[in-house]
Amino acid sequence: MRHIIIDTPGAKIKGNSPSNPANSSLFQPIEGGAGRLTKVVGSGSLNFLPAIISMGIWGYAVGTVNIAASIVAAIAFAIVVDDTIHILSHYVKSRADGESPVGAISTALNVVGRPLLSTTLIFSIVFFVFAVSGLLTNQTLGLLVGMTVVIALAADFFLFPALLLAFDKTRE
Repeated sequence: MRHIIIDTPGAKIKGNSPSNPANSSLFQPIEGGAGRLTKVVGSGSLNFLPAIISMGIWGYAVGTVNIAASIVAAIAFAIVVDDTIHILSHYVKSRADGESPVGAISTALNVVGRPLLSTTLIFSIVFFVFAVSGLLTNQTLGLLVGMTVVIALAADFFLFPALLLAFDKTRE
């Protein structure tokens, strides 16, 4: 397994570091092996997209960003990355076992689809409960994180397989 070392002022980050969301999203999947571009595009861009969409919807509907809204991306990012990594790891394993890209996507979604759906529903319901709080900060946090994880699941189920197919250079 190859490791990517990133020099930062005063620190070296080797491989995946939970302290750096961009590192977690973009570089951890590269360590896995084949299909580097697919993994970077899918795991990196795809994981930031739900937060961007949620903030856009929030900005259009509400127009203001308070402290809770400003930290939503960081909170939701951990949940969003986890779902994508599960799909990606099963996809890579299936491809290594000789399956075609379409077959590997099908296998990955069959294995992790229901668990991701159930955990996302639980996360979103829990965060939507915050939306009925009397505290505005909790309301904002609940609505935005709940909306972000639902958008992320839709992106993982519909956009991520398309990206995997588009960028898998070894497809048949």
